[in-house]
Amino acid sequence: MARPPKPYYTRNAWRTDFGGIKNRVLVRGPEDAQTRFQAEKELLRLREEAQLFQQSPGLNTPFAVVVEQFLANYASRPAYQDFSNELHWFMGLDLASDPDNPAKRAGNNQARGGRFGMPCKSWPIRRINAEVVERYLRRRKEAGLAGYHAFVTLRTLMNWAVKKKFIPSHDLDSVEPALRRKGRRYYLPADEDVVHVFEGAKGKFKDLLLVYTTTGIRPSELRTVRIDEFDRQNRQWVLWRHKVVHRTGKPKVVPLAAEGVYQLCVDSAGERAGDQMLFLNSQREPWSYNALRLRWYRLRNKLGLDRRFTLYCLRHWYITIALESGESEALVGELAGQTDRATIDFYKKLRNGPLHQAASRVAETIARAGIAGTPLPSEK
Repeated sequence: MARPPKPYYTRNAWRTDFGGIKNRVLVRGPEDAQTRFQAEKELLRLREEAQLFQQSPGLNTPFAVVVEQFLANYASRPAYQDFSNELHWFMGLDLASDPDNPAKRAGNNQARGGRFGMPCKSWPIRRINAEVVERYLRRRKEAGLAGYHAFVTLRTLMNWAVKKKFIPSHDLDSVEPALRRKGRRYYLPADEDVVHVFEGAKGKFKDLLLVYTTTGIRPSELRTVRIDEFDRQNRQWVLWRHKVVHRTGKPKVVPLAAEGVYQLCVDSAGERAGDQMLFLNSQREPWSYNALRLRWYRLRNKLGLDRRFTLYCLRHWYITIALESGESEALVGELAGQTDRATIDFYKKLRNGPLHQAASRVAETIARAGIAGTPLPSEK
């Protein structure tokens, strides 16, 4: 019967014979109680890891192989292109200088993950942990990029890897919140800025802006609307894949009240198959998250608008206009696909006409009391 491996000290390091490797270094340093304790702790970790490998042989699968299988599983879903882009950035693939594709050259706003990606394609899947992801998200932040979508993609991948038994669990939920949270969401653009944006847009992107400003739909929802979700007879979209379905058991219904939007949907659908995306870009391909983000970023910079004015803010603007139009909160919640009353209450406070009118009346009363314009008493 083979004896269990033990640490021993030689040549300025605690070593052991483990896993078929002779003189494997556990800890370097002097021969004392502290280094011996560290060596025993490291040997215990090796034993636990070896036992885990027997239970989950997929732990040694290269990360790139897991990514490939994950993307193959998502190939038919709307999120496929976004997930593909984010994972290639993470692995450091430089799509901007792809020699096999002359269309993907520097200056074409292609992903240049080589600037801050991780050389992790050949790493075993078990090495992708919270520390690695945090390091990557910090690189993105230094490059001026947000980390929210990258983190969501990586966590989705690791959840899938757990389900497929590549790994028993992951620790990405412990990633520093400041690195993975969304940017500032609640910014209400001025009416003239919304008009300015619409007038400055061109082509297919302008069509999308028309839909955003007249329906209040989320950017991620619009680019994934399928042709079979377009109800021509009733002039509406019936979205059964919406998150509202999981909460209420009912689909989100988006009425197409504007004639221009309805006709745009008719023209976009044409005679194509029902499982295809309703809106396509100028290359006749579905819009990806990165494509929308880059088009909006260029337009906003060209017009010199506030950087807090994101594409999602058009939804804030629509809901605020709906409330100002006198529609009931219940109906506005239905229009927006909101199930949380607190969210509608927030939009009510963004641009509250009655609140400002009440403040004006109070200010007039204070002025009549002699407060307005009265200089402050000087300090003695």
